[in-house]
Amino acid sequence: MKCIVLGTGEATDPQRGSTSFVLQKDSTLLVDCGYAVPFSLLYSEELIERLDAIYLTHFHADHTFGLPPTLLHIANCSRQRPLKIIGQPGLKKYIQNLFNVGYSGLLRKLPFCIEYIETTTDYTLNELNLSFALTDHSSKNYAIKVSDGSKKIAISGDGQLTDSSKDLFSDVSLLIHEAFMFDGNFAGHSSAVEVVEFAKSISSLKKLALVHICRKELIMVENNIATLSKSLDAELLLPSPGDQILV
Repeated sequence: MKCIVLGTGEATDPQRGSTSFVLQKDSTLLVDCGYAVPFSLLYSEELIERLDAIYLTHFHADHTFGLPPTLLHIANCSRQRPLKIIGQPGLKKYIQNLFNVGYSGLLRKLPFCIEYIETTTDYTLNELNLSFALTDHSSKNYAIKVSDGSKKIAISGDGQLTDSSKDLFSDVSLLIHEAFMFDGNFAGHSSAVEVVEFAKSISSLKKLALVHICRKELIMVENNIATLSKSLDAELLLPSPGDQILV
């Protein structure tokens, strides 16, 4: 599988954009669609054409407000095959309200059908198996694990680690996890120190990517990469928009 990094920033990061990723094997899955995401996708007709589904970890603006312009762009590309949008219960109502504000009437005019998949239990997307776990965040956030049968990638969305998310991540090759703080507590978010310490327990882990880092904390994280990596068997990454991560 391949992970294409669209954005890695926290909610108001002007340089790293909204945290979002495209996972590709035979199928193409977009994970989260914040307000900076459309600008990343506009330059890739291949991604737009291949997109099979969008997964939303939770309903905060920096993870969802790019959805109306993204679907508008997809429509302008003359797409006709259906598009799945996957998320927790309440997904369809949330998206309809979002479009009523952003582009009233657009959903009815799209040249392709949207299939809403409201689930927090295992789901099969073609050759990919999707699993979910609740994290500790101010809005219900469900981390996602994507498996192609041999390789497994997990993306946390936002939120502190929970017993459920730790169990979800326990057998992955690549973990992409938010690390809003370098260390210490910040309600509803994890720290780099906390995530790295947990990652040491994942025997299958090959790569750990820290994202959604507070801008004020980023230099601290960057300056302490060597310390954070100590006794971590996996490669520790601070990815940038445009990077590709292979597993």
